[in-house]
Amino acid sequence: MGKTRAVLALDIGGSKLASAVVTLKGTIIQKYVQPTHNPNDGVSVFNQLVALSRACLAATSDDIDVISVGVGVGGPMILPEGVVSTLNIPGWRDFPLKSRLQSVLGLPIYMDNDAKAFALGQYMFGEGKGSSYMMGIILSTGVGGGIIALGKLLHGKSYNAGHIGHMVVEQDGPQCACGGRGCLEAIASGPSIAKLYVAALHPGSSQDTSQITSEVVARKALQGDEDARKIFERAGTATGRAIASAASLLDVNLFVLGGGVMRSGDLILNPLLRTVRAHAKLSFLNNLEIRVATDPGEAALIGAASLAISEIIS
Repeated sequence: MGKTRAVLALDIGGSKLASAVVTLKGTIIQKYVQPTHNPNDGVSVFNQLVALSRACLAATSDDIDVISVGVGVGGPMILPEGVVSTLNIPGWRDFPLKSRLQSVLGLPIYMDNDAKAFALGQYMFGEGKGSSYMMGIILSTGVGGGIIALGKLLHGKSYNAGHIGHMVVEQDGPQCACGGRGCLEAIASGPSIAKLYVAALHPGSSQDTSQITSEVVARKALQGDEDARKIFERAGTATGRAIASAASLLDVNLFVLGGGVMRSGDLILNPLLRTVRAHAKLSFLNNLEIRVATDPGEAALIGAASLAISEIIS
């Protein structure tokens, strides 16, 4: 019996790095995850990624044949060259990630924006399976999106289509890492939720803010903290505005949501759905569906893997 063909999936973010060996049917058979140690040092991040990749490959049994690599990473980026300037990894500015990985790993590299990879993975293996027109959205360290049209990723002129995180949802909203103001990412990403909560604390508060994350803010909201609840209400409302606008523009019938922020559940989902219902009024949006990916962590890796798998099976 021959070896089982598989791909190496790399999900790269400012807060964590993940690698996995994934079969061509979308099954994860080996997985490693680590916090991103020093996102300000580009060489350090790359070396950590390579070490994680090699550890994952070394732990994979001999009856698995890893034939290529799928890489999901935050943008912006230059494709197909694979040069990245990931906003949440300040050490990567015009960093030649694709060529560097290819020289070290010795395998074909298929790379794209992590949110586009997530959308493709959901279309091939997840909540969007069978939907030829859909959009995937990740709310995590950043906020991004990927568009599926006629069963294919929509790339755009410069391969950067889908940046819903930089859709303006509040005219005079917070400053965004991109340099703009009022972007969805500045309101609904994990770090932004934490930052907005800290800013909302009363002067003279004795709370230690150094360890506050979006997960901490979610717990506080569930415990009755009104400031925390309002932060998630704002994030959900902003995301709902972006979805309603994108649905009208793109004429897609399904949005699949993923990323760590979605673990907050109804705190963000209820205001999101309420806002979509209030604004998505055109008749062709009557059957618009919004779903949440079942496992945000694995969904990102399956998305990265799908970039390589789609090339193999096409």
